[in-house]
Amino acid sequence: MDSLIFPNYESAVERDDVTDPFTEVTLFKKNFDHVVKEVYFGRYKEMTRGNPNYFLTYGNGKAAARVVPGLRPNGAHRFHNYVKAPREGKALEAAVLHFTYARFRDVRRRAKTCDCRGDDAALAKCFILEFDRVVFRKASEESDDAKLRDWYRSKVVWTDGTFARSQLANGLFARIHGPALLVAALDAAANRSAGGGGEMAAVVAAAG
Repeated sequence: MDSLIFPNYESAVERDDVTDPFTEVTLFKKNFDHVVKEVYFGRYKEMTRGNPNYFLTYGNGKAAARVVPGLRPNGAHRFHNYVKAPREGKALEAAVLHFTYARFRDVRRRAKTCDCRGDDAALAKCFILEFDRVVFRKASEESDDAKLRDWYRSKVVWTDGTFARSQLANGLFARIHGPALLVAALDAAANRSAGGGGEMAAVVAAAG
């Protein structure tokens, strides 16, 4: 195998006041490759909530590759090889966690990423992903933070705990605490004397 593709899971934030996604976000929407197809299609509408796609942004995963002569990046998600076409495989369980618009300020900042006009043709040149275009237009047009936050809650934040639990049971959501535990372990290690490394190793082992 020359390249292994890791399907990505997308953050499903449950509050609109997240400041550190890596320690505060534990709910994720699972990738199509890791769910029951019938459940995915049966719940598609309620899982998108009127957004353009099932995931807010990308859903084609990320790849790792064996370093060999001729290897080069093929965009942001895959690798290619000038010498021979790489043999690709897909991880059946492992995934990349993608924290997408996990903070409200990420929405407001999107309006500052380019100075293009608001028409569709101009936005298509600035943003590949449709939801990025939606966010840019909304953040550019709405100056009232309270109204923009209400929109953010309706499109990005999952406030209905009962719904989240039902999708966890259906296998469309996953509750993953690993990043928060790892960050906590690293923070603890940074604040301890050199003799406390065993505790950090125990926390990391629990996270993994």
